[in-house]
Amino acid sequence: MVKLSVVKIFIGMMFLFLGTTWAVGNDANAQPKEEEIRIAVDRLFGEGYEVKSVEKTDLENIFEVRINNELVYVNREATHMFIEGQLIQLSDGKNLTEARKREILTIKFQDLPFQQAITSEFNRSKEGVVREIAVFEDPNCGYCRKFRQSLSKMENLRVYTFLYPILGDSSVEISKNVWCSETPSKTWDDLMLRAIEPTAIDASSCIFNLEKFLDIGRNLGIQATPTIFLSTGERLRGAISDDVLREKLNFISEEK
Repeated sequence: MVKLSVVKIFIGMMFLFLGTTWAVGNDANAQPKEEEIRIAVDRLFGEGYEVKSVEKTDLENIFEVRINNELVYVNREATHMFIEGQLIQLSDGKNLTEARKREILTIKFQDLPFQQAITSEFNRSKEGVVREIAVFEDPNCGYCRKFRQSLSKMENLRVYTFLYPILGDSSVEISKNVWCSETPSKTWDDLMLRAIEPTAIDASSCIFNLEKFLDIGRNLGIQATPTIFLSTGERLRGAISDDVLREKLNFISEEK
């Protein structure tokens, strides 16, 4: 999986002193406002990391804080934080952290701006339902090309490809040439499946708004390609295997 160039700070489960405390008075049960926790975490992580939510957990005095697409846990006094901790329910072994992350990363598939996507269909037949997925890809992403090979093997599949050129100027230029070609779907598949580079195009008569393409992914918190969304709204990251992909698509078929 190809990642954006950001400072990696999630480096294992540990206690981290925030360097700031709030008076809670003589009441041992006093709870700081969620905003105080937000300020403390913002101060620690700084620019580039957005605190999206602060929520209570089932554990007394422990709050869940969502930073971009990661979860950390902060005590009620906002003095200490668990980074990369996995909250496990001992009664049944359920991983509450993973369950919560799946929840917050799930989207409403129908709300995606499909007019900004390249639509491709693979192995259509008269039998069976059409399964739909959306994929955010960069033309210079090797994992994206590998995953495209997997997509091409699936039956009754419709793929909405959102161009997400995050790997430099070359990615932007290639994406523009694909988008502005006469048949973007064929041009993209020729590139990703057969390594046929698109013809350079004078885009003066074609609207290729790079920021608009990038904003779609940014608003979804996408930091790596490929990022996949099933029509159920589930988010998957990386070039998943043929077997996993087929299992996910079969589940979509059963749901329909």
